[in-house]
Amino acid sequence: MHPNPTGVVYVNNTTGAEIKVHNLNGELLQTTRESRVDLSGELSGVYLLRVGDKTLKVVKK
Repeated sequence: MHPNPTGVVYVNNTTGAEIKVHNLNGELLQTTRESRVDLSGELSGVYLLRVGDKTLKVVKK
C-alpha cells in the first residue's frame, strides 16, 4: 500500500479482490476491485481498507 499527498492509495491487488473503504464509524464509503483507491474527496482522518480478508488502516492528512 502506498499513499501519496493527493489522497490516492495504491494497493497491491493482483488477485482483483474487492476493496471496501470504511470510515471509523463503520460506514461503507466506496467499493472497487482496482489497485487505486481515491480518497481525495474524503475529509482528513483515518480510513479502513478491507482487501479480501485483510484490513489496512490509512491516515489521510
